[in-house]
Amino acid sequence: SNFRFFDIRLNTRGHQLSSSKPIEDSLILHYMSTDSCLVDRRGSTNFLHSVTTTICPQIPDDEFNRLQELFRYEGYSPDRNHKKEEAFDRITTLCTKLFDVPIAIITFVDTQCVTFKSVVGIPCLELQRDNGFCAWTILNKHPFIVPDMTQDPRFVANKLVTDAPHFRSYVGAPLITPSGYNIGALCLIDSQPRHYTARLW
Repeated sequence: SNFRFFDIRLNTRGHQLSSSKPIEDSLILHYMSTDSCLVDRRGSTNFLHSVTTTICPQIPDDEFNRLQELFRYEGYSPDRNHKKEEAFDRITTLCTKLFDVPIAIITFVDTQCVTFKSVVGIPCLELQRDNGFCAWTILNKHPFIVPDMTQDPRFVANKLVTDAPHFRSYVGAPLITPSGYNIGALCLIDSQPRHYTARLW
């Protein structure tokens, strides 16, 4: 079943899919032909950099079409100008209270970055895709749950886990468009191990 908070986002006025933006085919094809971890944007003061995780997330089988869908979405900005989204902020703020977690984030996952459309709890606006937990979330249609990142080989070497802000537990629900593509995630993060069940979603 679809994540109910994503249903709220999809029904939020002014955030529907639009076909007004050109599709960056060359950018997509360049990314899909690369197996190595991507280079970060070190010149950006809003870029939270960490070394590559021990295991990089896979590229989704539908990546080309997924990115086309993302680029059409009017809430996505290819220059990552991090425009505040009041509707998204209401959702992340509500999530921190409902689930009693310090961090809640709504993200878009593009070719290189996990862009934070709304974030509560950390002063960060984007993250290199190969270091972003949401890049794992978009691989499935169901919530992605990591009770303790220090015990998971995919994340144990990630600097967000080993160093400040010391992420420990993560749960993310993919943001699924009406066409069925995962363009991002709504995620909850805590500095303590947490066990979630499907009933929470």
